[in-house]
Amino acid sequence: MNSNLPKVIKKSLLTAAICSVSHYAMAAYIESAVGNAVAYDATGVYYNPASMVLVHSPQFVTQAITATVFTQFKGTETQVATHYSQTGTADSRSNYFLPGLFYAMPVTDRVTMGIGELYVDYGNVNYPADSIVRYVGTHGNVSVLDITPAVAVKITDKSAVGFGLDAERFSQTLDSMKGFPTLHFSDIKSDNTATAWSAGAHAGVLFQPALGTKFGITYHTSVHFDASGKSTLYTQPTATNSNDYYFSVVAPPSTVISLDQFFTPRLGMMTTLERMQWSSIKNVTQHNPVALVAVGKAVVPVVVPTVTVPYYFHDTWRAGVGFHYLATPKLLTRLGVAYDEDPNNTSVQTSTSPGADAIITMLGATYKFTKALTLDVRYAHYFYKNKNIDTTLVGSNQNGSLHETRDVIESSLVVGFM
Repeated sequence: MNSNLPKVIKKSLLTAAICSVSHYAMAAYIESAVGNAVAYDATGVYYNPASMVLVHSPQFVTQAITATVFTQFKGTETQVATHYSQTGTADSRSNYFLPGLFYAMPVTDRVTMGIGELYVDYGNVNYPADSIVRYVGTHGNVSVLDITPAVAVKITDKSAVGFGLDAERFSQTLDSMKGFPTLHFSDIKSDNTATAWSAGAHAGVLFQPALGTKFGITYHTSVHFDASGKSTLYTQPTATNSNDYYFSVVAPPSTVISLDQFFTPRLGMMTTLERMQWSSIKNVTQHNPVALVAVGKAVVPVVVPTVTVPYYFHDTWRAGVGFHYLATPKLLTRLGVAYDEDPNNTSVQTSTSPGADAIITMLGATYKFTKALTLDVRYAHYFYKNKNIDTTLVGSNQNGSLHETRDVIESSLVVGFM
C-alpha cells in the first residue's frame, strides 16, 4: 500500500465540493443577481432601489429564469496516492429554474417602498457517478434565497437614492464518489449538505441629468455565511455521518454602473459595467467532513478535523452594451452583447468549476398588452472560451480541457395597479 495514502485521502473529500463554488458564484451574478443599474419596474428593489422612483403606481412583477448548461471535461484524471488513471470525456448537463417576485408602491410623491424575493443559483454540475471525474465531484448545487425590503427617496426631480436590506439563506448539496480501484475498494457515495442564514445590504443612486438620459450606480455588500450541516459517507452496512460539519464562506461585494440613453423617441442604448471583488476570497476551511483513510491494510471512514481549501480568485469586470428600439407603441425590442471575465485561478480549477471568459449575446422584447399588463422575454447564449487545466487537488490530478455552453431564457410579467 502507498505510504502517502492516509495523508492524501485526508485532504480529498471536501476540497472538490467547495471549489465548485467558484464558478457557481460567477454564474449567479450573470443570470440572477446582476442586472442593469437602471430599472424601470419593481425589479429595481434589488437591482437598484433608487430606480423605484420610476414606478408611479403600485406594481407587481413575477420573474422566471430557466437555464440549460452543458459542461465537458476531456483529458486524464489520476489518483495521486494510487496512480490509478482514467482517460476520456465526462459530460455534465444541468437545467435549473430561478423564480423571483417583486413589489413596489409609492407612499408619497417622493418615497417609494418595495420588497423582493429571488433565487441566486451558484450553478449545477451533474456528472455521472461512473464518469472519469467522479472522485473530484459528481453532483453539485449551491443556491441563495434573497429576501429584500427596500426604500427609494427622490432627492430632486433629477436624482434619487435607495437602500435595501438582504436576508439571505445559503444552501449547498455537493456529492462525489470515493473509492480506490487499485486497492479493490469499491466506490461509495459522499454527500455534503449545509445551510445558513445571513444578512447584507445594497444601495443605489439614480440621476436623470437630461431628457432621455438615466445614470445609475448600485453597490452590494459582501455577505458572510457560517454554514453548518451534515457530511455523509455511504459505507455499508451503515452510513458514516458527521453532524458537526461546518465552514464559512463569503459572497463578494459588487458595483454596477449603467447608462441608459435615448437618441430618438424610439431608439436608445444601455451600457453597463460591473466590478466583482472576487479577490476577497482567499481560501475556505472545512470542519469535520467524513473522509477515507488507510489504517493498516484497511480503508476506513473517519471525521477529519479541518481541511483548508485554496481559492485565490481574481477580481473581474463585466461590460455590456445593448440597443432598444420601440417598434410600435406596444412593442419594444432589444439586442445586446456583453463580455464577462472568469474569476477562477487555474492553479486550483477542476472539472467542478468550469469557468472561462465568456461573450454573451442577448435579444429580447417587451410587449405592453394594456397600461397595467406588460410581458418581457429575453434570451441569452454564452460563448465560453475553452480552457486547459493541469490541477493537482482533492487527491487527484486533472490534465485536460474544459468546454462549456449556457442558454438562458428570462421572462417577466409586470402587473400594475392603477
